[in-house]
Amino acid sequence: MERLVNHDSGTDDVLDVNRVGAILAERLERLGFTLRRVATERFGDHLVGEKVGTGPKRLLFVGHYDTVFPSGTAKQRPFRIDGQGRAWGPGVYDMKGGLAALLYALRAHQEARTSAWAETTVAVVFNSDEERLSPTSRPVIEAEARRAHSVGILEPARPGGEYVMARKGAGTFHLEIQGKASHAGLQPELGASAIWDLAQKVAALHALTDLETGVTVNVGTVRGGERPNVVAAHAAAEIDLRAWSQADADATIAAMGRSTSRRGRPGCRAPSVCWRSCAGRAASSASRCGPSRPAAARTAITPRPSRPLSTAWGRRAAGRTATRSSSRWPRCSSGRR
Repeated sequence: MERLVNHDSGTDDVLDVNRVGAILAERLERLGFTLRRVATERFGDHLVGEKVGTGPKRLLFVGHYDTVFPSGTAKQRPFRIDGQGRAWGPGVYDMKGGLAALLYALRAHQEARTSAWAETTVAVVFNSDEERLSPTSRPVIEAEARRAHSVGILEPARPGGEYVMARKGAGTFHLEIQGKASHAGLQPELGASAIWDLAQKVAALHALTDLETGVTVNVGTVRGGERPNVVAAHAAAEIDLRAWSQADADATIAAMGRSTSRRGRPGCRAPSVCWRSCAGRAASSASRCGPSRPAAARTAITPRPSRPLSTAWGRRAAGRTATRSSSRWPRCSSGRR
């Protein structure tokens, strides 16, 4: 695990991710797995492995080796074990620890020559884009899950050791505001600050979080403006939505639309909202990606056809490996998240 943790693998750092993938591939090959790498244009390779058994049973283990930490984090706080025997380091919990536990468990079976090891076909999918909601690995996981009798997810337990039996549905949204630039000291009255308008919408979006129902809305990144003495002509934000049920997701999406469509700072154009790399509902409603629209059309929703995604709103024992779902959103490919 120390070797895995001390190699950064932030989702968007493809070279870093593939270096960790090479470490995992080496270990799987030692265990007798046949491997194939699924290359992607934007993310690192996904690893799909199989160790054939003599019996009919097939187990699938799914884990990810990308993390949320940027390159250089491991050097700043490398792997360590404290006096209480706890391991620390970027990604040690989510989820390189789970990957290491699986590899050691498989090695123990191999060395002990257990009947389970001899008879059971074991498959693995280690994906590299989970922290971005698995946009390119989802079809790979679906295909392997359909072939398996049982699926084990290597995500970590909770602080008390509780098993994680389900995951919320998740969606990512992109919000853009177009304002009007002017000199902030000489002619501020001629401008319309997109940052000011976005700030009002951020407050409204965060107010939609409901901890009792499990609905969370988080504006995770904001960008805007050019320099302090210029009224900002542009601002943007990325928004994360989580919910347990389709009904809660639908209601929150509608509320998000109302919150972002309200007129803010005079002179600001209507925002354009784009669903990106998310799982959710079907073409009955989805936002169109593209440039800002007039105020009268800013809340219009237009279907955007796409290959269906499998991650569902709702509680599922297999978490993100569910192979069927009635809850899907289209995908949006405009721009980079």
